[in-house]
Amino acid sequence: MTLRDLDVMGQIFGEHTHYQLVHRSSDLIRLLFNEREIKEGEIDMIWNACSKQGEQIKLEIYKIILEVLRAAYSTMTDETKEHFIDKMAAMPPAQVIEKDIEIVTELGKKGGVAFRPPEGHVVKAAQLLWSIAVLEKPYSISVTQMARKKFCEQVQSWDDSFKETYVRRCLENISNRKFPL
Repeated sequence: MTLRDLDVMGQIFGEHTHYQLVHRSSDLIRLLFNEREIKEGEIDMIWNACSKQGEQIKLEIYKIILEVLRAAYSTMTDETKEHFIDKMAAMPPAQVIEKDIEIVTELGKKGGVAFRPPEGHVVKAAQLLWSIAVLEKPYSISVTQMARKKFCEQVQSWDDSFKETYVRRCLENISNRKFPL
């Protein structure tokens, strides 16, 4: 029997989850990410627990996700990183907290060769940070400020030709009397 046969993830992150179950699940989640065994449905289950189970469980899950991202970033597939970013982009602005910005920042790190152009999850994370930073939706001030800082840190190492898009958008925002960044 496998963990999936036993529906271990459903028991931990399902509708009857408990803080202690979530708290003790970090090794299991790390194992699934390290072995590239986590499925989109399981990510969705974890994500749903974040949004439906209360602040304490959400913060604990975020803590685990950040630990896993820092430990297993290179083994996590780009598709998995993009799936997480898509989940975060779909969140209502009132639910976005500073930990969300931390996670997007971790997801958007550019692995591998430094001179490789940003693509996929790296660009997607930058675009999400940008949209929060320029208040495309009504985010809280603390979240917006953190997004601005993290966006600038993320694109700082990019080649100038990849930054041009955002410089142009800043100038457009200034001329349209919007937040430039």
